Amino acid sequence: MDIKTAAEMLRDNLPAIYGYAVRNIFDYGDAEDLAQEIVCEVLESVGNLNDDRAFWGYVWATAKNTLRVYIRREQQKRKHENAAEKAFYRETIIPSPEDGVLDASQNAEEIYLIRRELSLLSKTRREVSVRYYIQNKSCSEIAEELGISVEAVKYHLFKARAKMKEGYFMERKLGKKSYDPGRFSVDFWGDWNRYSDFFNRKILGAIALAAYYAPVSAEELSVELGVAMPYLEDEIEALLAAEIIKKIGGKYQTSLVILTGEYEKEADKALEKLIARRAEEIFNDISKIVPEVRELDFSGRGYDDNRLLFMLLNIAVVNGFIYARNKSPYGEPPALKLGGHG
Repeated sequence: MDIKTAAEMLRDNLPAIYGYAVRNIFDYGDAEDLAQEIVCEVLESVGNLNDDRAFWGYVWATAKNTLRVYIRREQQKRKHENAAEKAFYRETIIPSPEDGVLDASQNAEEIYLIRRELSLLSKTRREVSVRYYIQNKSCSEIAEELGISVEAVKYHLFKARAKMKEGYFMERKLGKKSYDPGRFSVDFWGDWNRYSDFFNRKILGAIALAAYYAPVSAEELSVELGVAMPYLEDEIEALLAAEIIKKIGGKYQTSLVILTGEYEKEADKALEKLIARRAEEIFNDISKIVPEVRELDFSGRGYDDNRLLFMLLNIAVVNGFIYARNKSPYGEPPALKLGGHG
């Protein structure tokens, strides 16, 4: 097979290759690197493939071999850590996989810091670390329970220790939303509102607010909201399923438009002159037709001008709303993930 054809086929199926990497590495940044390595390996050797029909079998065999090489390379990095790194793992709070579980004699502050950093690990690395350090299970036992290889268990332990080491010396401060989640409500237009009850839980609205201005990681959300990752992950998944937030790489960002209090103040200020001018124009237009309306045969034609104007203005507002709704520039409302259209 020629390289150009192979490149086109790989390009059209990159999500599948990336998905394979994520399933085996469980880290979005590392998975991107692995996926790129798989593509490069295939393109470098695809010229030796004689039967084009065997292309995808060849791709997945190459992916499997590349994964093995990738994990072995990460293990080599671990073996060649400098003396300071090794001293940290063996002499302070975070043991390596070759050492025992956490020492119960460690002081309360160290135990607190360990628990804090464990609570901020991603799901797979947290599960591996808890099973190894707390439950005292072997790497092979963990691999069997989680359905991954022993090499992958050691890889995640290595990554988890590095992450915990980084966070151990950080002065983490809970964000404002840990004590003041903010007021979040939904404006809904459509035929079936399933989103009002969805946000009865404050944490969902707090996540949407915290992830609004820029993409944030799950760890950043955990610190900002003061919620440990084991509890936060389910809420994030619920928001993703409802398409309230979207995933950008390994981070999350709100996909709704949020009208903040600051926005409302600015909008009111900007609209003030426009509203005053339009109100005067509407009032003058309706005032001009009052004599013509009095000529009609209806029970209220004897009302004074103010009462008659008030009645006509109400009719104008109601019909204006109906007209605007029927002439919406957005067309038919789309189907929503939670049901209905809106």
